[in-house]
Amino acid sequence: MIEIANLILELTKKIFCLPYEAVKSVVGYIKNVSKKRGETMSPVDKLLQKAIDHYGKDNQVKKSIEEMAELTKALCKGDVENIKEEIADVQIMLYQLQMIFYNGNELPEYVARKLLRLENRMEADK
Repeated sequence: MIEIANLILELTKKIFCLPYEAVKSVVGYIKNVSKKRGETMSPVDKLLQKAIDHYGKDNQVKKSIEEMAELTKALCKGDVENIKEEIADVQIMLYQLQMIFYNGNELPEYVARKLLRLENRMEADK
């Protein structure tokens, strides 16, 4: 798990040129969301789980689709402030989707494979 998280950290830094601390924060969150439910959850995870329990999984999946559509519209319009707001909404819903669909340590493994594939494609384009 730690090797995969470190790989994600390094590839994300390399690909997105993000500051180390920002990437480290994202990887840390991925690790937390990937924990099995029932273990100690962060306050954010507790709130997200409460939303899933309150509204239901199916409704949160539909809400995710709605939020992604709103982001798509904002991107098409090019309104930067609206784009930022919609990215935040989508990110919140993505965290909930992770909690709904991933079990254990699956997410970092999927992310690592996708990032490696992206890196290989870019190398092949040179």
